[in-house]
This record gives sequence, C-alpha cells and structure tokens, in this order.
Amino acid sequence: MSKMSLAMENPLSGIMKEAPIGFNWLLFFAPGLPPLMRNDFKTLFIIVLLLIPTLGLIIPIYALKYNKMYITNLLEKGYKVREVRNGTLQEASQQLGIKLQTL
Repeated sequence: MSKMSLAMENPLSGIMKEAPIGFNWLLFFAPGLPPLMRNDFKTLFIIVLLLIPTLGLIIPIYALKYNKMYITNLLEKGYKVREVRNGTLQEASQQLGIKLQTL
C-alpha cells in the first residue's frame, strides 16, 4: 500500500508541490534533509537548535508532525489541493485534522 500524499498547486504562480501525509521516515533517519529539500529553513533551524539540548529526542516528534506542518504552511501560502494520491480528500482531511482547500 502506498503512502497517501497531496499534489498541491499555488493558483497564482502555478507552482506544484508534493506533500506526503503521515510519519516522515526520512526526517527520522536524516533530520535535516526533508526541510532542506523543501527549502523550509525555519524548520531546519529549529531542528538543529533543538537537536543537542534534547539529545535527539525531538526527532521522533518532528518526524510525526512535520508533514502536517508542511501542508499547513503551504495552505497558509495559498496552495490548494489539486489531487489526493492513494486516498480521498475526506480521508486526507480526517488524517491531518484540517480542512483542505481544493482548486
């Protein structure tokens, strides 16, 4: 079974982003890589800042919540859902606990 994800588009610029839903395994094993790949420097800075004082315990928490934070950030920037992959809009909205806006 493939992981559910959202194809999101900014209607003003036409820029498309892929946003997976659920636990972020890449962030779990390589903490700085997903934020760096997504140009999410704010989250990258927070992870680096909290990594040492928490002895790495922050990583599982961020791995659990990061994809939802990324989707919320895209929605705040005006992105809307173009397509739900491997699921329905209702399932995605329920799993994330947020109302998703579609094109």
